[in-house]
Amino acid sequence: MAIDRFANRIEGFEPYIYTMRKTENRQCIFLSGDSCTIYLTRPLICRFYPFELKNVGNDRYVFISTDECPGIGKGSKLEAAFFQKLFDKFIKLMKENAKSIRKE
Repeated sequence: MAIDRFANRIEGFEPYIYTMRKTENRQCIFLSGDSCTIYLTRPLICRFYPFELKNVGNDRYVFISTDECPGIGKGSKLEAAFFQKLFDKFIKLMKENAKSIRKE
């Protein structure tokens, strides 16, 4: 599926360059009931949810959380290793994307 069918290009939110389109109910267009219809191939922002990676400058990033998730503050405390794993995934995907862009 072409990216412009499910996302809009944005600026000023690096490392993100797209935002997912939503339905009239402000839900993800890939949500069916309580299930993600593209779970295995979901974008990076979805893999991080309810967290978001924020560029704070000088190649430094921090994770912030969204207020829209009802699970924030519930459950066990997440340790640094959890966020390191997410960040490692980000680095890996960015390298893969850079390679595919160079091939085009």
